[in-house]
Amino acid sequence: MVRAVRRVILVGWDGADWRVAEPLIRAGQLPQLGRLVREGVTARLRSLPPYLSPIVWTSMATGKRPHRHGIQGFAEVHPVTRQIQAVSSRSRRCKAVWNILSEAGLGSHAVGWFASHPAEPLHGVSVSEALVRPPTAHDAPWPIPEGSVFPAERLAGMAECRVRPEELDPALLDLLVPRWRELGTSLGGAIPTLLTRLAELYTVHHLAVSLVRDEPASFLAVHYHFLDWIGHDFMAYRPPFREGVDPRAFEFFQDVVDNAYRLQDLLLTDLLNAAGPDTTLVLVSDHGFHTDQRRPLGTSRLATAAAAWHHPMGMLAMGGPGVRAGVTLRRANVLDVTPTVLSLLGLPVAEDMDGRPLWQAMDVPTGPGTIPTWEGREGRLQFPPPSVMESEPGSAALLDQFAALGYLRMPRGEDPVAFAEVETAWNTGVGLMDAGLYEEALPHLEKACFHRPEQGHMAFQLALCQIRLGLDVESRRTEEVMRDAGDGNPRARFILGQLEMARGDHGAALEHFEAVRALAPDLPELATQTGLACLHLERWDRAGEAFDRALEQQSDDPRAWLGRARASLRAGRWGEALSQAEKAVALDDDEALAHLTVAQAAEPLGLGEQALAACMEAFDRQPALLQPIQHLLERLPNSLPGLTKRLEVLEERERQRLAQGVAQTPVATLREAAARRLAEAVRQRAALRASRVPVERWPMPPAPGSSGRTIVVVTGLPRSGTSLMMQMLRLGGLEPMTDGVRAADEDNPEGYLEWEAVRDLPWRPDLLDDAEGRAVKVVAPLLPHLPVQHRYQVIVMGRPAEEIARSQGLFLERRGGTAAPASWMIESLREHQAWLRAYVARHPQFETLTVEYPELVADPGPWVDRLSAFLGTERLPHPAAMRDAVRPELHRNRVTGSPDAGGSDA
Repeated sequence: MVRAVRRVILVGWDGADWRVAEPLIRAGQLPQLGRLVREGVTARLRSLPPYLSPIVWTSMATGKRPHRHGIQGFAEVHPVTRQIQAVSSRSRRCKAVWNILSEAGLGSHAVGWFASHPAEPLHGVSVSEALVRPPTAHDAPWPIPEGSVFPAERLAGMAECRVRPEELDPALLDLLVPRWRELGTSLGGAIPTLLTRLAELYTVHHLAVSLVRDEPASFLAVHYHFLDWIGHDFMAYRPPFREGVDPRAFEFFQDVVDNAYRLQDLLLTDLLNAAGPDTTLVLVSDHGFHTDQRRPLGTSRLATAAAAWHHPMGMLAMGGPGVRAGVTLRRANVLDVTPTVLSLLGLPVAEDMDGRPLWQAMDVPTGPGTIPTWEGREGRLQFPPPSVMESEPGSAALLDQFAALGYLRMPRGEDPVAFAEVETAWNTGVGLMDAGLYEEALPHLEKACFHRPEQGHMAFQLALCQIRLGLDVESRRTEEVMRDAGDGNPRARFILGQLEMARGDHGAALEHFEAVRALAPDLPELATQTGLACLHLERWDRAGEAFDRALEQQSDDPRAWLGRARASLRAGRWGEALSQAEKAVALDDDEALAHLTVAQAAEPLGLGEQALAACMEAFDRQPALLQPIQHLLERLPNSLPGLTKRLEVLEERERQRLAQGVAQTPVATLREAAARRLAEAVRQRAALRASRVPVERWPMPPAPGSSGRTIVVVTGLPRSGTSLMMQMLRLGGLEPMTDGVRAADEDNPEGYLEWEAVRDLPWRPDLLDDAEGRAVKVVAPLLPHLPVQHRYQVIVMGRPAEEIARSQGLFLERRGGTAAPASWMIESLREHQAWLRAYVARHPQFETLTVEYPELVADPGPWVDRLSAFLGTERLPHPAAMRDAVRPELHRNRVTGSPDAGGSDA
């Protein structure tokens, strides 16, 4: 074995994006990353859909696609016990790079990688993800998970590297949020979460530094999750400012993302200093992050929204011995990471890997060749067989962490096992489609849509798969969920337009896109898709205008640049077309049509050699383009060096491709198989429903009030004054449980003081375990889900139903909605009020004070006295200050004859 380098460190920066890093590098604020750019190799690293961290990081560590390595999400169902569990290292069906290196006798360490628990036996130290994630509550216990370190005797030593949130230097907060001490209660809830993120960052970093400094090995893989956390928490506030973002939050948090990159760069310098100058660095991220107008609006921490923030292009940067200097690679994929590491360390790449070594990045022109596979080879260590799936120690704790951190959020009332199986089916189907395996993807997508027929994004992928397989009738049936959304739903109509594009009905697609533009002109990707439809319809000018709009929204959209080039090409503007096509290639070198467009624009400009080279690049990526490539090459001068030979090579490769082609399964056969699967799914669902009988014996519930905790709850109907009461309690000295997600607005300029997580009470009753000593706003319908083991001091806001109906109606109208008829609303509100009063009265764990909103805003003094007596001076040390929350000008929806005073309507 001839090794090109002595040591490789593979550093993972989860969610890192060049579009954030490059301006900071130009400003000299990321010196270590800037040095890599100048002295090493960089590339945009293509990720894999559905862009979920465990899936992509495992593909990076194995060089194989998800359907080969077996990790398909955050959770899975145990095949024997049928219990939901976190994906684990035993779930992986193939060897990771650290397994291969250890089998070859090379020392290897691995720290904090996704799906790495329990820690695997290595010639080195393995630290699983279960060890590095700190508790989210201050001073909460942090047990050492069993099986989180190999070898086991190193467990205590590795655990000493852990950092608790309360142990961090406040100077770190000064670096990230310089004015954090001014945040107040409405935004201050972000700080405990940020401290948790920092504690994990420094835990991982201390582990990595201690290993490279004290136990040098040939290889270290370390995963830093920090930038992804920060992106989901704070990217919404990064400039430019957008409508719908809380202006005050923007003021305080706009620099957090950039500051996090600066901190991560400092830690990279620290790690490389500990490793020494003979270290080769491979720095990667699993995906990028939307940083511009394509950022979703709304909270980014929800599991359903997380992937919407992810950009398909991550980062690659390499430097050190064995790496070329000042090179930018045009093509790199997350699948290429493991083959590249193996080649650097002098080991052959397996032919069953989906990735390839990035030879253009390395000083050595060729490696040690290939072998058929690394699987099944006898190595120096015994690894658990992939089929073994015992219940892993620490799996339940990992699931709890995923849920607490927003990765797993079960829909209300859904069985967790069924939820995990549907998510796995969906992720598997999307991954197979990306691999071009549509027939294999079809059953998985059918299963996901059968159980979630209302999910438009799932129906879109299934319909697209059906179209690719010629199942047009089935695709029309699948898309009905989008049609049911109505013509006024821009997202549904956009999906319908995309499906018509896939069918080749570009006129119908354009009709949908034009309708969407009237409803939501800034919808992401709308302009690009409109331009593509116009191209197919030979409306060149309109296509160019659409692509110009797309580039105004996102200047680095390779499809928009390619579309603009195609429009310029058709208009005979060869120079513009060439420049635009070259831009598309620079942004996405994998796109074969972009290379062909370069060739088609270069040929009439007399650039024969460039046209020839671009033709070969196009064919290399998509052999099906042979016919237009041949036509173009036949127009090139015969004197062009190598032209005849290239034509012969193309023809021979096409003959080989056709000879090896896989026959397409007949549509009738596919249709019959799909019908059988549907019938079986219907039969299983009917059997499941028939097996569900009423439970005759219930477990003994906890005794009311048995926990010893007393929690203050503010409740009432929407627009009954609950926000005003929360504001009063805050001024009185009782801190609210709030996350600041819902920003203040014209309807409630002092803020809503809500805690979004409380909506999860039906399936997360432990949410309130740490709420003692704070006030929690709980809407009336959630009161039955308050855990009975606690006691509650409940402040019920009472307000005339007529006022609430009027306030709710105006609230809806200001947001473009339509209120229900007033008489119906008033009657319904009265029924809810009666239910609320009866409910709190009959439950012994509730101590209740009903506050009449009109009286409160007319004369707050008596009510302040009653609140003080009800809660006590220990909870309300400053009762006199509560009066300042009442603002007369905000009581805008009085019933005739009600007091002429003020306060917030909310």
